[in-house]
This record gives sequence, structure tokens and C-alpha cells, in this order.
Amino acid sequence: MVKFGLDRLISEPELRRPLAGRRVALLAHPASVTASLDHALDALAAIGDGGYPEALARAGELLARRGMPVPLARLELKAELVKEYADLLPDLPLHEWKRIRGEQDAIVHFEPERALETFPQLLDDPADRERFLQVLERLTTDPRVCAEKATPEQIAIVARIRQVLGAATPRIAAAR
Repeated sequence: MVKFGLDRLISEPELRRPLAGRRVALLAHPASVTASLDHALDALAAIGDGGYPEALARAGELLARRGMPVPLARLELKAELVKEYADLLPDLPLHEWKRIRGEQDAIVHFEPERALETFPQLLDDPADRERFLQVLERLTTDPRVCAEKATPEQIAIVARIRQVLGAATPRIAAAR
């Protein structure tokens, strides 16, 4: 088996000898690390780990409108929804939310299908699964969210999330 880079450095002591007593830095391409500077491979290795907060963040990343401008009204709506749905959202410090979002962004970017398939692992607690599906239902039927006109891809992702979680077909309200 061929080994590269860090794998060789870890497994071959003779390569480490010249580095003894020296300061060594690991450089990584910015696209390979999350917002909290965790390597994307670490996030991918933990794709089935986590719980309710990771499931919410993953759903948010899967449903994000990539490459499109974000109007101020959407940011204001997000702030309103966070306040209104506070009883359904985990109470986490902002830095923890950012770390989780960064990890889920890497997972969704590199392994979107596995990201969907592993929702049941994230939500193995029945109460968490029910709460997650409640958030999904409320969001997909909220007239303010529906006014944003979900894309066909977003509608398909919601349906797929519900499918892997064994939930009924989504009732997505028509845009007004």
C-alpha cells in the first residue's frame, strides 16, 4: 500500500527524527478546513456523529441557496424565525453553532448523499427526531417561508429528509 504525507510521517519514525525539537506547522488548503479550522476529513469521518443540533445545521446547509444573493429581508426573516422557534432550537453558544455549521457545511459539500442518509443516526433519539420533524413541518408551512418560493431541489431535499427519517410526505404550502 502506498502512503502519502502525514500517514508516512506518523508511521515512519526515521522521517520524524530530523524534526525532533523543532516547531512544525501543518499547512492545508483553505477549502479543506471548516470555519473553526478543523480539517474537512475530520468532519467527514464523523458524518454520523452528533445529534439534534447537527441535524438542524445539516438541514440548513442542504437547503441553502448557494451562489445567490441574500436579501436583507431573508436575514430579517431568519432572525424572526429564530425568536419564534426558540422553544424548538437547542440553547447553544454562538461559537458552538458556528463550529457545528462549519462541520455540516463540509459534510454537505463533500458528501451530500451520505449527509442525507445519515440523518437517522443523528436523530436516533425519538424525541429529537419528532422535534426535528416538527421544525421541518412548521418551516415548510410557514407563509413567510413559503413566500420565498422553494426551488424544486429544496422541495426534493425536504422530501428526502422525511423519507430517510420514515416520516409522511411533506405538506409544502404554495407560495402566495
